[in-house]
Amino acid sequence: MAKNKKAYVARDPSALGRMVVVWLYLRIASSVVSLFTDLFQFQALSRFPSDTPVSMTETLPGMETADLATGLGSLLLLVTLLVSGFLTLKWIYRVTMNSHTLASGLRVSPPWSIGWFFVPFANLYKPFQAISDAWSVSLSPESWRAQDTPSLLRWWWGLWLVASFLDNASFRLQLRTHQVSDAMITAGLDAVSDALWIPLCLVLIRIVQRLGAQQAEMLRTTAFS
Repeated sequence: MAKNKKAYVARDPSALGRMVVVWLYLRIASSVVSLFTDLFQFQALSRFPSDTPVSMTETLPGMETADLATGLGSLLLLVTLLVSGFLTLKWIYRVTMNSHTLASGLRVSPPWSIGWFFVPFANLYKPFQAISDAWSVSLSPESWRAQDTPSLLRWWWGLWLVASFLDNASFRLQLRTHQVSDAMITAGLDAVSDALWIPLCLVLIRIVQRLGAQQAEMLRTTAFS
């Protein structure tokens, strides 16, 4: 435990958490916009025979408005995704680092709390372990292993896995889109994914607020103990 305290320096996650929350709400707003543009795109494509050839470099007759709306919606989504994603990863690093100053034996180090997101297969459970451990430590540093994982974390991770799967499936299908039926499936997957990102962000906002408050209080308590 002493080594952990020397290796990492605790920092209050409150200010960073507030920034994360703001950008997650913007991410929700962009998901709503993107959802409507995806549905608009789906409806516009439905006017064509399913075997009509499509190309990423050419616009079908009468699809100019739908393609423009979808493009702008995708751009807005990308901006909020990049910023909220960066801030969320920074917040995850912060709360994991703080946890290592409070307890020992945690399953994921601060650098790997981010790194595991980019490792195939391990990204299915290791980032969840990092947040689960941080949550448990924020409740009881001495007996964190005995703490139950709250359903809030399970809902967040389940929604994240499903949304990530849909995003990946949509991207792969888009690369192999040759006719209208393919494009409609892609638009449908995008719409479902956008819809899932709304509750996903709401759950994550709650986690950021609760875990941040719990950890900040624990850090204040240990500082004066």
